[in-house]
Amino acid sequence: MRPPSLEHSIWIKELDLAFVYIPKVACTSWKIYFSRALGLETPKSYADIHSGQQLPLPYVSGMDSDQQQIFINKIRAGCIEVVSILREPRERILSAYIDKIYNHSNPNSYFSLAVIPSVKEYAKLQGRKELSLELFLDWLAESNSPHSKNDHWLPMSCLLGLAEDGKPSDSWKFWTMLQMHQAHQYLNQRLGVSILLPTNQELGSRKSTESHSKVDSAFSADAQRHFETLYRHDILLYNNVQ
Repeated sequence: MRPPSLEHSIWIKELDLAFVYIPKVACTSWKIYFSRALGLETPKSYADIHSGQQLPLPYVSGMDSDQQQIFINKIRAGCIEVVSILREPRERILSAYIDKIYNHSNPNSYFSLAVIPSVKEYAKLQGRKELSLELFLDWLAESNSPHSKNDHWLPMSCLLGLAEDGKPSDSWKFWTMLQMHQAHQYLNQRLGVSILLPTNQELGSRKSTESHSKVDSAFSADAQRHFETLYRHDILLYNNVQ
């Protein structure tokens, strides 16, 4: 078994528990939750929540190489309980596309300076609004750009180390976003805390992509075909958790 992404793994060593956060799957809420559960000072801005310097959660990627190898060995031996939250795969990718491509507004961000130009160059387009979901998925499927591997749209199964067969170890626990209440209750019990799960508006108002209500109308037949090829393991994984 491959280990989950070290960058995305929050390892609570004393409990042999690892939470793997997945971008576009309520990861901001869970990072705030873990900051409070571990007694860390919660940053005041959404950007700082995702900075390892501003919020030093125990990410395995930030540990020394010996600790990283111990983590990997314990994962392979089934000695660490891995937990994570999954999102309906089409919803997650549509949300990433709307947020980071179609409606992205920060002109100085990585997405504006690197990702969007890469997609436009591939599609031979000039205007942002011409970058349809179908073209975005075309780019993911056919481009050699390193930006196509960004973790906002990298398959959940890849981040979890399950890309080969999508089957987790018996010591792993997954919930869908529809089961957040159960996940929250379970983690409160495991961590020995009684902390409310923060909402996605915890640090101030944020506009929702409303991807849940847009999924059926957003995916053309060609977009769906590309999606099913790119995210086949995610589809299997999510369906097995429900």
